[in-house]
Amino acid sequence: MQITSTGITFVRGDDDALLVGLTNGAVFESGDKVYLSLKSKATDTTDILQIESEEFVTYGGTANAGVLINIRHAQTINLPLGSYFYDILIAWANGTYVTVIQPTKFTLVPGGSHG
Repeated sequence: MQITSTGITFVRGDDDALLVGLTNGAVFESGDKVYLSLKSKATDTTDILQIESEEFVTYGGTANAGVLINIRHAQTINLPLGSYFYDILIAWANGTYVTVIQPTKFTLVPGGSHG
């Protein structure tokens, strides 16, 4: 996987993870959830893929200030190669929702014998 300021290039069928960190002093607590959604177009309301994570980790020296979003082989292996859009949303346990990454390019490329 390659992450740049303009998006993510991901090898179809790979197992990898994104680390998303909070930089405003906030930390994740029990009941918080983070979602990565993949769509065909930035304006789509239907997800092709949605991954939920509650795997909170230390980020920037602060416990529970980061979350690992694991992308597994089975989640991408059957998706067509090409360009998509992803976004990341935090669903705080208190009922508020915050999109922390607006729709951004996500390119799925072939790789090895599995992609």
